[in-house]
Amino acid sequence: MKKDRRRMFFSFVAVAAAVVIYIFYSMQGPAGTYATTTTSRTTIATTTSTSTTSVPLPQEPEGFTIISPKNMVYSDGRIIVSIRASEVSRWIGEAVDSGALVKECYDCVSFERYDMYFPAGIHILTAYVEDKDGNLRTGRVVFTVL
Repeated sequence: MKKDRRRMFFSFVAVAAAVVIYIFYSMQGPAGTYATTTTSRTTIATTTSTSTTSVPLPQEPEGFTIISPKNMVYSDGRIIVSIRASEVSRWIGEAVDSGALVKECYDCVSFERYDMYFPAGIHILTAYVEDKDGNLRTGRVVFTVL
């Protein structure tokens, strides 16, 4: 009985996350923007005005690319974690769900980790790259596992 409730809860959370992600991506407009619509009513007058504002989406972090995972919904928790820098870096690391930073490689351009398993739910992977000049760059992806 408890397992059924737990399974139903995680299924609900996964579906809710998928709906939020779908809504976010369905709001995207041209050229890396998404549209928000604001409706305001004035109590003095009976007019309603609607305006659309384009807000830039977060861009890929400068100097490196998070190849995997992507901001999407996965049906399996076995996900390759892959990060590629634009040049040889002092180190490349990652942290999952606000956990500890794990430096995956030193004096490298990229790394791939095949042994990661993510349980059902919403996850945040934060990638870190420190270049040869000591500049630390970060990037983040949010993804869901059903």
